[in-house]
Amino acid sequence: MLQCPSVFLVLKGPKLNTGLKLRPHQCPAKGNNCCPGPPVHTIADPSQDTTGLLGHLGTLWLMISCCRPASSQNLVSVIMNYRSQVEYMLQNEPKVDNVVEAAKAICSVLCFVETRDITDAVRKLRALPLMKAQDSLQSVETPGKVLIEASVTELSMAISRLIHVYSSSFDANFQLARAPKSPSCADISLDSQLSFTVYAAHNIPEAWVSSYKVFSFSCLLTYAGKTICQVKICRNTPVKRSFFFLADWNEKVNFPLRIKALPRETMLTIKLLGVNSASKNTEVLAWTCSPLYPKERLIHGAVLLSMTQCSSPTAMITPGICSTDAPTSVTLQINFPDSNLEFIKPEPEERRGEFEEPTQECLKHIARLSQMHSLLLLSEQQRRILWFYRYHCNNQNCSLPLVLGSAPSWDRMTVSEMYAMLRSWRFSNPLEALGLLTFSFPDQDIRRTAVQQIENMSNDEFLEYLPQLVQVLKFEWSLESPLVKLLLNRSLQSIQVAHQLYWLLKNAQNEIHFKIWYKKLLAALQFCAGQTLNNEFSKEEKLIRILEDIATKVKVASDPKRKEVLKVELDRLQQFFQEVKVCRIPLNPALVVQGIEADSCSYFTSNAFPLKISFINANAPSGNINVIFKIGDDLRQDMLVLQIIRVMDNIWLQEGLDMQMIIYRCLSTGKGQGLVQMVPDATTLAKIHRESGLIGPLKENTIKKWFHHHHPLESSYQEAIRNFFYSCAGWCVVTFILGVCDRHSDNIMLTKTGHMFHIDFGRFLGHAQMFGSIKSSDQFLLNSSSLGQSRGIKESTLDSKSQGREFESQWGPSPGSKCLPAIRSRHISDAEEGQPRDRAPFIFTSEMEYFITEGGKNPQRFQEFVELCCRAYNIVRKHSRLLLNLLEMMLHAGLPELNSIQDLKYVYDNLRPQDSDLQATCYFTRKIRESLECFPVKLNNLIHTLVQMSLTGPAKPPAPETVPQEWMMLDTEKSIARATILGFSKKPDSIYLVQVVQTCNVVTFVEKSFDQFSKLHSHLQKQFPSHALPEFPHSWHLPFTDLEHKRVKDLNLYLKQLLSGSRKLANNELVLSFFLNWSKSTSAEDSSSLALGPQSTGHKPGVQLVISYENTRLTIMLKHMRNIVSTFIVMYSS
Repeated sequence: MLQCPSVFLVLKGPKLNTGLKLRPHQCPAKGNNCCPGPPVHTIADPSQDTTGLLGHLGTLWLMISCCRPASSQNLVSVIMNYRSQVEYMLQNEPKVDNVVEAAKAICSVLCFVETRDITDAVRKLRALPLMKAQDSLQSVETPGKVLIEASVTELSMAISRLIHVYSSSFDANFQLARAPKSPSCADISLDSQLSFTVYAAHNIPEAWVSSYKVFSFSCLLTYAGKTICQVKICRNTPVKRSFFFLADWNEKVNFPLRIKALPRETMLTIKLLGVNSASKNTEVLAWTCSPLYPKERLIHGAVLLSMTQCSSPTAMITPGICSTDAPTSVTLQINFPDSNLEFIKPEPEERRGEFEEPTQECLKHIARLSQMHSLLLLSEQQRRILWFYRYHCNNQNCSLPLVLGSAPSWDRMTVSEMYAMLRSWRFSNPLEALGLLTFSFPDQDIRRTAVQQIENMSNDEFLEYLPQLVQVLKFEWSLESPLVKLLLNRSLQSIQVAHQLYWLLKNAQNEIHFKIWYKKLLAALQFCAGQTLNNEFSKEEKLIRILEDIATKVKVASDPKRKEVLKVELDRLQQFFQEVKVCRIPLNPALVVQGIEADSCSYFTSNAFPLKISFINANAPSGNINVIFKIGDDLRQDMLVLQIIRVMDNIWLQEGLDMQMIIYRCLSTGKGQGLVQMVPDATTLAKIHRESGLIGPLKENTIKKWFHHHHPLESSYQEAIRNFFYSCAGWCVVTFILGVCDRHSDNIMLTKTGHMFHIDFGRFLGHAQMFGSIKSSDQFLLNSSSLGQSRGIKESTLDSKSQGREFESQWGPSPGSKCLPAIRSRHISDAEEGQPRDRAPFIFTSEMEYFITEGGKNPQRFQEFVELCCRAYNIVRKHSRLLLNLLEMMLHAGLPELNSIQDLKYVYDNLRPQDSDLQATCYFTRKIRESLECFPVKLNNLIHTLVQMSLTGPAKPPAPETVPQEWMMLDTEKSIARATILGFSKKPDSIYLVQVVQTCNVVTFVEKSFDQFSKLHSHLQKQFPSHALPEFPHSWHLPFTDLEHKRVKDLNLYLKQLLSGSRKLANNELVLSFFLNWSKSTSAEDSSSLALGPQSTGHKPGVQLVISYENTRLTIMLKHMRNIVSTFIVMYSS
């Protein structure tokens, strides 16, 4: 068990005892499990109090904790000093100032709080006439001495009350053994209006004193984030100073609401306002909050609240953000009436009245509304309809969160009806109850019912939704709630749950408003976990700290020294494993490692220079475990996306559909840092493209050739096709539903076994990256005007994120190119500046289709692929409620791209739960077609390939005869409208990238050298001696001139004159074969890459129809067409 050395320090008044005693104490928060403290020590106290005045301080019980001893020790010191000064004043010459300074020191230890009682007592003490020294020594009670004793008594009692209020308001490690007598209970009842007195804001910063003339405050009552009532106090008060700066209002606040009309979970929020001396504007300076019923009893007596300095309070006001730590800045003092009012819970009661039976049309409307699945997506009118027909809703046509959340108010009568529905509802699935744990439901009884349902989950299923359950802990009312108990109980049952819960709570402490809340929950978990598991946690934390330190040093090191720094720092890891022997990896507690293989460790050349660490598996036959440690990246969003994808994969598996998904593990271990699992034998699509030359991304057979190379045996090759077939379909569906953006060839990976998967989920839910043009003055730039004329593309840009830095000049810009800055935008519209990089609904390119159909040899596979995608899509759609609930539970997690209802609506629109399976099939089929025909995807991949090549070195220029023709329809006339050089390689053997636009608007790209252009010109001179050919640029050049830029300009002029001149020249076989590689010698492999689909010759045309008749509606979907020139996906309805 955890060791908790703690003792009580007893400082007793002189009439009771005159000694300081340290004696063992049992920690109240931990019951009998706390270990015993040290033995009793007695320290004699030489001072004697003959008057007994100090007895008014009572007995201070000071629990000295190993983690926070300073406050109690300081308080002991200042109290002893105060005692000495009082005794000296009474027994010797009166020195009031010394006593006042000692009282001020006590207040300063108590976070600079000076109550009105203390202020009044000090003023009375200073107003007393001074006694002569000889009078103070007389044993006879003189009038002056009596007055002084009475004033000191009053001051001591005021200090005692302050200590009691402070220890009751905050998590102090001391408390009074005997609380001061409280005044009699105020004459208030549940029928009374809510009222209290705001006394003062203590410890006003000096900067505010000079910047703000006067201060005021406003009060707000909220429930579930909605305002119940607001009261603004307009009386402005300047800052005054007694001991410290404070704004003293002593203002009574009256809310025009009866106490019994307020829900139990009502929150009080108070904002401190200041009038700026310069601008005369009223600004929010700080805020604080408190529950009205902290422990089933109406808040009462004097209360101190720590205020948070910021412009405005968060919209999510819950007890979790109410800091009970010692205040670090402004402290608000409020005096509530002393009362013993307890909250009376409404009894469940149905009020059906004379409700009419709903018509069939009404029931259909209810069913349609239930398809919204999230309360946040319902309008006020829709909520009113659901609540009106609440007694006709059941688990067959609606969900309980939608019905209860549609209640018009939370008054006692409405709540009693909600409790009645809660008691009678039959949950179809425990997952339905997740929606009752969101911010919309603060009611403790409703949340208790939700937890009772979740208790029916197995540990494995519970683990799957643990991130959401940790997030909704923010909305719990106390640390003893049913959900907290459930989490701790499951952590005792499963080491997997305990381990993941530990790191989730650890990471959640980075949320500023809930840091203390999660810190307490983590302490509870550690206490429950026991010593052995806590030792494992400690080792893992130390491992992460070392990795963080290494990553930071590698990142800041200069390029020449970076490898040397890594090598030196890896010795620290070796030393760590020598000390601990073995350690579990935070990514997965099942993985135990015993060291690192230093030679296999490295770093990646991206912005943050993430580390690749190769751990030695303690289970030797399993091989090394490779992970990436990143700093500077927020991995929480990646964690969420991967979790939702894992949930979808489990849904498919439960339906008997294995999509061959590879979903790697990812864990955020702190702010801007974390671990990522490395998938073995995986490579990026960009690297595969680079192996095929500069225009690898534009070739149809790149993926096919790569897999053929790794699978010479037909059986293994077919298995790779199968794995790719399923995994590609799965990732198409999940990336579409979640709106994963910033997709390019550097974050799509392939394994040799054929599995495809995506990485890097920094942008999702349609938050597409927007940009104007390619950024860099000396990089490969695309002529935007020439691209736009052929495919409607405006401008594009390079994304150097995966490279981490802008690549250096290896490609020259085409003349006249422009460089515009990149911009980012949330939603896309035609009116917005810039264009999104992600033009396709998801990534499914013609080269992927080419690989699946084996170059068109098996065209039916494409139809099967579409069928598989649509089936997977429809299966997931049936679980739309679960997916939307999981995302809604994360709305307040602080993720940059999941923080509004619009983000939730985006996923809802992609899931289309209101559609039938047939409608959804038609819809997704169109999305596949859009993705397949999206040329900008290939262009983006081309840009990434060029960026990588510029970083890693030039590609070897391929032989002219091996450059395959890119996509071209066989039945299109082979004629060229124009050819433009877009860029060039600056390496010795200069290669020019040429964009070729055919008259049918088909765009191709080829690579040519200057010598190849020269040979073409020579051949044309020989074949057409009588024709006037354009002047060909000279091969020589003047010194001190930019040869390549001049050549680009001259060659473009040559090509323009050649192709716009004689059609006999432009359509000559020499020209066509040069630019299109169209010749009789084209290989079979390259020929098969010319068409996207099967050849129509010798095959009968065919169509596939899906016909349905439902609710007097006939629907005919034209799903597939075969051997027909053009394919359209259409729907006819009547």
